[in-house]
Amino acid sequence: MQPYYLFCLPHAGGSAMIYARWLETVDPAIKLVPLELPGRGTRFKERPYESIGPLVEELRRKVSQQNAGGADYALFGHSMGALLAYELTRRIAECGERMPRHLIVSGLKAPQLINRAWEPLSHLPDHQLKARLIEMGGTPQEVLDHEELMQLFLPIIRADFRLLDEYVHESKEKLEVPMTVLTGDQDRMTEDEMLDWRELTNGHCELHTFPGGHFYIADHPWGVSDRISEALLSGYMRQWMWR
Repeated sequence: MQPYYLFCLPHAGGSAMIYARWLETVDPAIKLVPLELPGRGTRFKERPYESIGPLVEELRRKVSQQNAGGADYALFGHSMGALLAYELTRRIAECGERMPRHLIVSGLKAPQLINRAWEPLSHLPDHQLKARLIEMGGTPQEVLDHEELMQLFLPIIRADFRLLDEYVHESKEKLEVPMTVLTGDQDRMTEDEMLDWRELTNGHCELHTFPGGHFYIADHPWGVSDRISEALLSGYMRQWMWR
């Protein structure tokens, strides 16, 4: 049986390493492929992208190269990563390439709502931006407390926030991909804002809520990975048995 790839995209300022723990928790039938973005992790010396289009195109090429054998795959993204996963799916559809079997988005209101009610963050002075990072959680305390590390980190997070601040959702044809939407019950997004992801696909779309705030995925790795495994593998193994 071919692997079932799960390509994972990180939140703003995040590295692919945030998904390392999932290697121990996700179903063995799923091959986890965290995608690193420029400016962090193994790509620390590279400049972050200044607009979302070129970044999405790079991600499309990476997915295509990784999956040259034509295996089934899905996309997952948290926060900014959810937006990247969605736009990546649209880009793959435009190119007529093999589509993901599933799209899982987490910690972000539906993209069509971002333009209407988004709090710009990229323009904030360093001390205010740091305060917002503390409020949101997810940034290691050792980074927040280390001035030199913050001087390295702030340009990366600011560049990522700029992608969100300047994002403009374009109405296009709905995706033909089932979706799973994940959120924390103490996050800023309302249930209605998360349910509005349903407007973007003709496929089945389910919302699942976990205890916690914006970075609930760090507090519930087993629960989240179980939900992901269920969403991806429901009916999938049965399909392979009949091939």
